[in-house]
Amino acid sequence: MKNAIWKLATLLIAFATTGVTGAWAQAGTAEVPQNGQIGLPAAATPIASQIDGFYDMLLVIIIGVVTLVALLLLTVLIRFNRRANPTPSKTTHNTLLEVVWTIIPIGILLVIAVPSFRLLYAEDVVPPADLVIKVTGHQWYWSYEYPDQGGIAFDALMLPERLFDDPAAGEEKREAAMQIAEFLGRKQPPTLYRLLDTDTRLVVPVGKVVKVQ
Repeated sequence: MKNAIWKLATLLIAFATTGVTGAWAQAGTAEVPQNGQIGLPAAATPIASQIDGFYDMLLVIIIGVVTLVALLLLTVLIRFNRRANPTPSKTTHNTLLEVVWTIIPIGILLVIAVPSFRLLYAEDVVPPADLVIKVTGHQWYWSYEYPDQGGIAFDALMLPERLFDDPAAGEEKREAAMQIAEFLGRKQPPTLYRLLDTDTRLVVPVGKVVKVQ
């Protein structure tokens, strides 16, 4: 019995610690995940910031609910086991308890529903697009098309795995980075990431509304 209680308490503490860490962890860049990152990547739009805030609120509520239920289970295991309580109660119902466990979940759902619908309606407001990009995802590459710009289209192919696993492919990896830098009009080559980078990049205007189809 003690081992079971200790394991349950350990799992609860681990879950709560991970959840709180994840709620406020911030990524160093919005482009790629970081080593050791637990939380969501940094938001790049106001809607994404609202989604992050809603996620953090839900995480706090979930941790509270799980903690409360776990404490109640521990209380039952400790106070009402056969050894501690050899004569069980004959209670069949409790009006106050039934009212409490009905009102509290309703209150929690209302707390979740109000910001949820507010965020849903905010996402439904789509401003006119300054640029439309049609993106098609294939198995190992992406196709991009600008339908309003004369049908400009190109493919972005995933960089080979060997560029990141084979030390002998260092020169080829540097050449790939230089090609991307040339495509972007930069002098310094960008950092390449395994399973994330392609042989080219999607370029969008800054400060404009871009619609991705």
